[in-house]
Amino acid sequence: MRDCMRRGLQETTMKCTKAELLEALHDLVGDAGLKTSPADLDTYGKDWTRVYTPSPVAIVLPADTDEVVVVAYLLHHAKFSTKQ
Repeated sequence: MRDCMRRGLQETTMKCTKAELLEALHDLVGDAGLKTSPADLDTYGKDWTRVYTPSPVAIVLPADTDEVVVVAYLLHHAKFSTKQ
């Protein structure tokens, strides 16, 4: 488990880089659950209403509710948005 994730689960404020956060998410959901290729970001990162022009850094596909909880916790404490 990466330092970013370990610290994030133990402290209320997580201090890590975007790269460290992506590593922590990868450790959690694996290759199948973390999409970062331009093709995947274009496919999964669409706003079908065309109201917003999203530009995601990654797409996270948790396998179960436990992973959803950890993903939300990591993003919240790292101060990253789920909808930028």
